[in-house]
Amino acid sequence: AAANIATAGWLSGYSSSSSSSSGQQQQQLSDHAQLSPIVLHSWMVELSQPGRLQQLQADDLAAVTAAVAVLQLRIPAGWLDGLVAALQQRLIQCCPAALACLSCSLPLLLPRGGSLRLWRQLGAIVQQQGVHLSASQLCEVLTVVQAADLAVPTLWLKQAMTKIQGSLLKLNLPQSSRALAASVALGYNPPKPWLDTYMQRFRSGLSELNPEGLVDVLRALSTAGVLPSHDWLTDFEKDVGRRFGFIGPVELSSTAFLFANLAHIPSDTWRQRFMSEALKFRVYYTGNEVTQVVWSGVRMGCKPDEQWLEGYVQQMHEQLKNLQAYQIAFTFAALQKLGASFEPAMIDDVLDAYALRLHEAQPSDTALVLVTVARLKHVTSYKWLEDVLDSCQASMLQYDGPELVTLLWSLAQLHHQPGHEWLNIFCEASEGRLAALSGSQLAQLLYGFAQLKWEPPAAWMEGYLRQTQALLAAGDFTGRDAASLLSSLSTLQHTPSEQWLHACLQLLYFKMPELDPEGLASVAISLAKLSVVVGNGQWLESYVSLTLPRLSAMNVETQVNLLSGLAVFGADLPRAWVAAFQLMCVQQAEAGKMTAGQLEQVLVALSSRRVTPSSALCQLYFDKSLPELQHTSQSSIAATLLALQQAGVQPDAHWLEALVGVVRETIRSYSLVELNGVSKALGAFEAGGMKQRWLSDLVAYLKEFFLH
Repeated sequence: AAANIATAGWLSGYSSSSSSSSGQQQQQLSDHAQLSPIVLHSWMVELSQPGRLQQLQADDLAAVTAAVAVLQLRIPAGWLDGLVAALQQRLIQCCPAALACLSCSLPLLLPRGGSLRLWRQLGAIVQQQGVHLSASQLCEVLTVVQAADLAVPTLWLKQAMTKIQGSLLKLNLPQSSRALAASVALGYNPPKPWLDTYMQRFRSGLSELNPEGLVDVLRALSTAGVLPSHDWLTDFEKDVGRRFGFIGPVELSSTAFLFANLAHIPSDTWRQRFMSEALKFRVYYTGNEVTQVVWSGVRMGCKPDEQWLEGYVQQMHEQLKNLQAYQIAFTFAALQKLGASFEPAMIDDVLDAYALRLHEAQPSDTALVLVTVARLKHVTSYKWLEDVLDSCQASMLQYDGPELVTLLWSLAQLHHQPGHEWLNIFCEASEGRLAALSGSQLAQLLYGFAQLKWEPPAAWMEGYLRQTQALLAAGDFTGRDAASLLSSLSTLQHTPSEQWLHACLQLLYFKMPELDPEGLASVAISLAKLSVVVGNGQWLESYVSLTLPRLSAMNVETQVNLLSGLAVFGADLPRAWVAAFQLMCVQQAEAGKMTAGQLEQVLVALSSRRVTPSSALCQLYFDKSLPELQHTSQSSIAATLLALQQAGVQPDAHWLEALVGVVRETIRSYSLVELNGVSKALGAFEAGGMKQRWLSDLVAYLKEFFLH
């Protein structure tokens, strides 16, 4: 009786057509089993009496098995032997619902790695009774066999699947789908006639499968090498398209989910009709269906309008209390990718709902939520982020490589420094996963550390550079990712080995043309920051020639830093390159887009390459820097004067007079090296024809100053 109290409500609702997942079924059983510990203990004592299990009917045995498994009751010694013996006598009498119950509970009761003798006994029962079971019962027994990892001969599987084939069109789709998934998992791929009949049933009854069941079927079909062909999917798409307006919400979402999982992109017309129908059915979708529809929309490349997005954002918000952690993550991320707008308060509600389900969240869920928040540029509460990071830290070793990359990239975008302890644990977790990462993921990983201004431990960096060097040498990086590596290393001020740099520059030589203007400029800028000098030669000539047509697409700061980097290399800049660069500088300075400091940087870089700046560029510098001379550093003044002298440029008299006054006032703040440079430059200007009393007086004063 107690067994019936504990499980009857759940078992009666578990028919072979149930679309509940195993986890949902277990939860339902737990919900129905709110019995006191005293009652459960008394019940277990009663069931442990000799011969008691043998007195139960087949369906009662299934109920007892489920109750003991899910309630995790303490099992007396020898009880499992009695259960197996009772099952041996009663298995043939089990109804399909009872067999389905066993398929869910037996794996919990007899975990893998348990008594091999019990496995063998149960396997023997299945083999003996299989010939007497109906097709419906066999579907459920196959699930038990797979879940318990029982060893059964291929011949037995073939006979079972042959018997099921005769009833395929009569069985409901979840039943036959579970049988297919179990058979393939056990190593037997059904023959083509079986699969052809199944696909006929699959096409007509797709809406009977829940998302988890559909994924299991597609995985089985993929393993068997018989996934639906493009022609099959196209025909199915046309069939569904003809029935738009007459199909229900479940069939609509299931069809979209099928296409999404198989990466089938329907026609524009089909997708527009799908969007229209999905909007109409929005209010009928709850929990999992909302996730299914919006995720499928992303995978199929749909472009919903604002009304559609607002409707599903609202539907997600209303369904938050019914969504599991993974559903919140996938729905939130999918809507963001589709272009939905979220009010800050709405985002906070989503994040609060997710925080309540952190205990059930998988690493991929948390990574997906964080990257979505980062893409939305939403400022989360410090407490929420710290709670999530604490959860991540506790389960860091469970994250795979790509999930770890997403996690760190998201923190970098959120500008949140999680602390040394967290990052050290992150490095421990990621160190063994570096070999599994792609070039793009490795570049993103180092980018995350660079943005957080935190250099990983030396051992981690050694392994990281070793892995990236191997991929660079093999050409497995894109030009953009290789440039990103250099940029991140320069931010961390970590200079790699010559071998690493050779591999990186060799790859960039061939992949530089694919870089955008900013990415191309970052290569020279990063190398200069790392104090790596690339001499004149084929690589540098190719690089300079590629930058010329891209100069106009760079922002001012990038242009100036690029020139400075090339100056560090001692690059021979072609006249056409210099002329184009100076012309752009003049145009931008006249438009007010360049500061005096940037113009000074350009003059210094050009003069270092023995290039005479144009008179227009120099005059713009004199005009812009004149009001700021009082606040200019001694090193900048010395560098500018030296650059003008080297380039043979006579400065504007008004500008030079003001500068002389500044030098007089701040002369004791100069270092001897700086003052020596100022003195030589001013002497050169005087000798070059700048005959002014105030200049002669300062030059004389400097000579006297040096004597003392």
